[in-house]
Amino acid sequence: MLRTGSGVSKTGSDEETRRMLEIIGRLFRSHSDNRKSAIQNRELVGFSVIAFVLVVAGAVAQAQQAQDG
Repeated sequence: MLRTGSGVSKTGSDEETRRMLEIIGRLFRSHSDNRKSAIQNRELVGFSVIAFVLVVAGAVAQAQQAQDG
C-alpha cells in the first residue's frame, strides 16, 4: 500500500483499472481476419452483457421485494 502526500492510501487501483480495460479491449478484438466472424463475436459479447445485466437487475429486484415483505 502506497501513501500519498495527503495521507490517502492508494492500493494501485490505476494499474488494476488499466489491466481491466486491456482485458475488455481484448474481448472486443477479433483474432480472425474474417470480418463476419468479428461481427458475430461482438454480437455474442453484446448479448452476453445484456443477459448479465438482466440477471443482476432481477436479483436486485427480488432482494428488494424480500426486504420490503
